[in-house]
Amino acid sequence: MPVLRAIAQEGCFEQANSLALAHSNALTTLLNNLEYLLKDFKYSNSDFYTWLLQRITDPCTHGFTQGENACCGSGPFGGIFSCGGMKETTAYDLCDEANDYVWWDSFHPTQRIHQHFGQALWDGPQATLGPYSLRDLFIGPTTIDDVVDADHPTF
Repeated sequence: MPVLRAIAQEGCFEQANSLALAHSNALTTLLNNLEYLLKDFKYSNSDFYTWLLQRITDPCTHGFTQGENACCGSGPFGGIFSCGGMKETTAYDLCDEANDYVWWDSFHPTQRIHQHFGQALWDGPQATLGPYSLRDLFIGPTTIDDVVDADHPTF
């Protein structure tokens, strides 16, 4: 996040990274336990941290030109929340093309990032989602065995 990079001054806020990773690990453990305990429990769990970090650190590979700087803001990395001039700091810079940026302002990803992530959630690679994509959960392959229990005829 540009705001955290601006605060850290070296460009990385390790405490926030540690919290994000701890949350991701705890959620994965919880979901694995629920899958073990609950018959037929299915879920989709994205590794948003890794997914977003790849776009921040290597934006060109993912169709962006700016991974660390905000499109709208001021100060280092555009990390001062001044977009729109409605805060204490009224001066701000605005990029020409938000679609080139991962970050819209000091806190929020761009609409394009949200579109890409939504697509990844829908049918992205298992390494990002596991164990199911949203497509698998909501549309998934259906066979006659999924609908009819041949061992228990109803007529």
